[in-house]
Amino acid sequence: MIKRYATNLALSSALLAVCCTAFAAPAIPAQFRGIWTAPSECPVYKQSGATDTGVSVTPTGVQQYETYCELKKVVRTDASTFAGRFTCNVEGATSTETIKLTLAGGQLRYNGAAALSPCR
Repeated sequence: MIKRYATNLALSSALLAVCCTAFAAPAIPAQFRGIWTAPSECPVYKQSGATDTGVSVTPTGVQQYETYCELKKVVRTDASTFAGRFTCNVEGATSTETIKLTLAGGQLRYNGAAALSPCR
């Protein structure tokens, strides 16, 4: 009886883990999150918000100057690359975009553009 209960409990726990993982909201991994820009622009970014060249990455979105993109689907993720489908708003217009973030040497590239440093 105890063995059967333990087996049922283990199966229920496994099913719950699969269920919750499958329905979890998509998220950008922690290593990509933060404010990224040229080091000289970090004070401006912190005071006034997004600069022309910087990007702010949150668990659910990416923000650049006058552009906010909300993550809808993870396309690819590993330790150094993240790609996702986003709904983006740019000056009132909405579009669907694929955005790729890559990390190398402590710097972030946004869709292959120039490497950005983290603001601390």
